[in-house]
Amino acid sequence: MSLDPGTARFLLETADRMERETAEWAAVSRRIARRTTLIVNVSMAVFFGMALLIFVLIFRMAYGLTSLVDNMEDMYGRFGEMAQDMDSITASVHRINTNIGGMPIIATEMSGMSTSVERMHEDVAVIASALSSVTRATSGIDQSVDEMTGHFVQLDGTVNRINSSVHQMSRPMHMMRP
Repeated sequence: MSLDPGTARFLLETADRMERETAEWAAVSRRIARRTTLIVNVSMAVFFGMALLIFVLIFRMAYGLTSLVDNMEDMYGRFGEMAQDMDSITASVHRINTNIGGMPIIATEMSGMSTSVERMHEDVAVIASALSSVTRATSGIDQSVDEMTGHFVQLDGTVNRINSSVHQMSRPMHMMRP
């Protein structure tokens, strides 16, 4: 089969044009492929970066929740202790209230005691007055005893002189004795 020269030239030009267009399309496809690959790689890097960030944030949140749960357990225990303390305080307040209920009785008794102390004060004044009289009487007795002591001293001197006189008088009697 033979082709006429115009057709052959047309086919050669068409093939040449097709080859150039194919080369252009290949170049465009390579640029598109490079850009698409770059976009996919950047997207994957961003995705992995975000995934890593999300993983770190989830890990920190889990650690924070663990700490929160531990603190809540500690608070629960402390609330239990506080409840026991409140029970103790309530019991103490009840005992105080019971003891305060006895205060009017004590106040009434104190009033009676105050009256008794006032009477005792009067009695002590009477006793003090009586002791004053006793003191005056005792000082009179002291004075009388002092006077009696002086008389006894004089009497002792007189008795000694009488004793001496009796000895002197009895000397001649002693001489007569055998």
